Amino acid sequence: MYTGIGYFRESSHEKRLLEKKIDKVAKIIKEHADKKAPGLYELVELTCKAVSAKSCAELFFEEPEKLREILIIKYGDAYSAGFVVKYILLKPVLSYLGVEELGDELYDLFMGNPLEFKRRIKKLLQKQ
Repeated sequence: MYTGIGYFRESSHEKRLLEKKIDKVAKIIKEHADKKAPGLYELVELTCKAVSAKSCAELFFEEPEKLREILIIKYGDAYSAGFVVKYILLKPVLSYLGVEELGDELYDLFMGNPLEFKRRIKKLLQKQ
């Protein structure tokens, strides 16, 4: 499978396990967002699906560069988009993975180097 970073081979079993973890984390993100900012996740989700035909969680893990672009356009600037990324999307993922200390580093990667973010977040999920 080509990931955009280079060739990375993973078995279909590994891929299914990763997809299940992503589904679980997507639910955790939604629950967190519903508690912290009711309605915000649904609004972002509608925007993601309208623009890309993919869910916000799919974009977060598979095409973070596209999600970043969607959020910046939606909210008008990188600061506001970054707030959504850091406190609504990334925080519950890091908490679930038990790596809250990586928050600033992964946030910076998401905003500045989304391909490296994608590689790192998948690696963390696979360790889980």
